[in-house]
Amino acid sequence: MKTWIIIVALLGGLSMGCTDHRCSITIPSEFHTEEITPSHTRWIESLVTNLGHEGREYVFMLTDIPLKVDTLTLEECVYRCTTDSIPQFLVYTPTEAELEPVIIDIGIEEIGTQGGPSSLHPHPDGKMIVCLAPKRYGSILNVVLSDDKTEVPAPVFRGSRVYWTYH
Repeated sequence: MKTWIIIVALLGGLSMGCTDHRCSITIPSEFHTEEITPSHTRWIESLVTNLGHEGREYVFMLTDIPLKVDTLTLEECVYRCTTDSIPQFLVYTPTEAELEPVIIDIGIEEIGTQGGPSSLHPHPDGKMIVCLAPKRYGSILNVVLSDDKTEVPAPVFRGSRVYWTYH
């Protein structure tokens, strides 16, 4: 059974108001993923050393998969995990404002906030993001969006496509 995990960091302007936003993503059977370079590998090693990180690193490389938010199609914000053989995706939309990370796990059909003390670190070239997570956590999924704390409707999963509302 395939498990798909997607982390979403919505535009601060979209996620910080009272307005609900309709989001969706479709994972095609074929898509392009950037290759990790020796420069990326050195950067990861430096990041881990300088932060004194002793947990797990998840490396995500940029793909050509788009994200839909309301009527907008956002490009160059979906990354594929190259750390594990399980297909995982990170959707990260950098902005000047605060970001609201959201994780989508298609395998267990859950969407939630980024869990615990994990952290995201984008590479300066925009082609790679590293998620640093502590060893003791088996999942980076924290509060699911369908939970009463989030006050949003449950997501809808249809094959490789997911629809959700977020504010």
